[in-house]
Amino acid sequence: MRVPPKTSLGSLREETAVKLQQYENAEIIKVSYKIFYQQENIGDLSTLLASLRGNLGGQGDVTAEISITKTGRFTKSQVEQQIESLPSISGADYSVDITLEVNRKS
Repeated sequence: MRVPPKTSLGSLREETAVKLQQYENAEIIKVSYKIFYQQENIGDLSTLLASLRGNLGGQGDVTAEISITKTGRFTKSQVEQQIESLPSISGADYSVDITLEVNRKS
């Protein structure tokens, strides 16, 4: 299951929750979060989070891609909490890929 890029963590959490409702009998076994940030012609790099620019200042461009993968057994609620715990980066796009294990009853 995939949720395409969203411009906020709230939007990502909401769409993920709606999509996961369709898989009530499935177990979430892997969640991969992707964060993409790109800014060109930044007036002063020091206006960005230090985690994106280090100690650099002055004019420049920044492109950052962050991928975070969690494996285990997760509930829908736990995935929503994980999304809320992701780094909040203004101007970034957030997406998620979820691997589900469907439990079929005979």
